[in-house]
Amino acid sequence: MADFIDRHHDADATATIALARYTTSWGIAHLDDADRIRGFVQSPKLPYWINAGGYVFEPEVVDLLPERGDHEDTTFPRLAADGRLAGFKLDGYWRGIDTVKDVKEATAEVARLGW
Repeated sequence: MADFIDRHHDADATATIALARYTTSWGIAHLDDADRIRGFVQSPKLPYWINAGGYVFEPEVVDLLPERGDHEDTTFPRLAADGRLAGFKLDGYWRGIDTVKDVKEATAEVARLGW
């Protein structure tokens, strides 16, 4: 957590978003020049960073948050356009939690990891 906050201060940002490497849930086919499949990689990490749902905000961000709607569609693009949004790349375990099923699966994963 301290690294996340340090990144926010070092970037002199108004807001900093935790970013996770996107891992697809599908297998990726490797093709040759003739479009023959040469192999597969199951659920690889892709070269894209996604919003991991953790934020560090300066107090003035509160006034930029929408009363209705999503801050990812309004506040973050505005801060990004103004050069006031930083990213903090996570390098450890991360999993999106959107449903009860996700909570159950994450609980099992964490137990397997011994946390």
